[in-house]
Amino acid sequence: MAITTGDQLVAAMAAAPLYAWYKNNPANIVAYTLSSLWLTGGSPVNGAAPGAAATCTSATTGAVPYTNPTAPALTYLGYYTLSINGTTQAAIVVLQDRLSHMGGLSGTSVAVQTVNLTVPANRLASSDLTNIEWWVEGYTDLGATPQTLTVTYVNTSSVTNTVAISIPATMRSGRLIKIVPTTSGDVIQSITSCQLGGSTGTAGSFGFTNSRRLAQAATTYATVIDIEDIVTTGLSQIADNSCLWFSTMVSAASTPPTGLLKLVQG
Repeated sequence: MAITTGDQLVAAMAAAPLYAWYKNNPANIVAYTLSSLWLTGGSPVNGAAPGAAATCTSATTGAVPYTNPTAPALTYLGYYTLSINGTTQAAIVVLQDRLSHMGGLSGTSVAVQTVNLTVPANRLASSDLTNIEWWVEGYTDLGATPQTLTVTYVNTSSVTNTVAISIPATMRSGRLIKIVPTTSGDVIQSITSCQLGGSTGTAGSFGFTNSRRLAQAATTYATVIDIEDIVTTGLSQIADNSCLWFSTMVSAASTPPTGLLKLVQG
C-alpha cells in the first residue's frame, strides 16, 4: 500500500530514523570525473571489488543498511543531504540503487573477456529499461596507455551490438565511465563481453555495474550544504533489497562528503 494522504506522509516522516552517512574520496580522485565510493571507507563501510557477475542487495557489504517494510508498505526516499565541511570545492554526490556488478577484468588482456551482466528483477527497472544506467567501473588503477574498450551487449530487442568506450590513461580506482550505445534507439539489456584494443600497460582490475538513479545533491563554490526534501526527491520509491550506493564528482580533491538520509516507509 502506497502513502496516499498527507497525514500518512507526516506520520511516516516522523517515524523514519535519520541515517548519517559519510564517505572518504578515492585516492588520486580526478577532478570533474564521476567516481564510485563503493570501495572507500566510512558509513556505510567499504564494499569489496566483485569477481563474477552478482546481484547487489541491502545485505551486500558496502550498502546503506536498512530493513524492508512489512508488505504491502513501500519504501521512499524522503530526505537526502550533502555537506562538504570546511571547503569551498564544488561537489555532486549521486545516490543510486546498485543493481548488479562484476569485476576482475584485466587492463593488459587483449582477449575477449566475459562479462555476462544483466538487470535483476524486482528492482523497479522500467519495462523498457530506460531508467537503468550502465558503467565501466575501476577497482584498481590501470596502466598509462589509453585504449579503446569494445563492449558487446544485447539490446531490448534481443539484438547484439557493440559500443566503443575510451579508457583514459591511468584509469584510477573508483573511476566510473558511463556506457551509452551509439546505435540509434538502442537500450542495453545485458552486457556479454568486452575486449581491449591493446594493453594499458598494467593489469589492474576493472568491471561493469548497472544501477538505477534515485537522487543527487550538489554543493557549489559558494555553498557547502544541499538539502533535498520530499519535494525535490519526488519521494522516489526504493525497491525492497536495494543496494544504496554513492558516487561523486568534485572540482578538486576535497574534504570527504557527509550527509543525512531518511528512508520513509508506509
